[in-house]
Amino acid sequence: MVPYRGTGPALQDLLAGQVDLLCDQPVATGPYIKSGMLKPYALAAASRLPSLPDVPTFAEAGCQTSSSRFGTVSTRRRVRRRQSLKD
Repeated sequence: MVPYRGTGPALQDLLAGQVDLLCDQPVATGPYIKSGMLKPYALAAASRLPSLPDVPTFAEAGCQTSSSRFGTVSTRRRVRRRQSLKD
């Protein structure tokens, strides 16, 4: 875990490839998700968000979480690299 002083620096490092994952509010990451720059994994919410209807909740994936409006995202580049390492 890397402590950041806000979403801005953390999001910059995620987009630059300095960190692999970010857990943050969809308000900050939503535009990057919609543009395809970030890959969402799941939302820690009771139900899917209308603004991101294709992003599942952690509960849908079988994980127990508290009900908040945070999500986990990664860059598409990192996802492809991790998948190729598994093959």
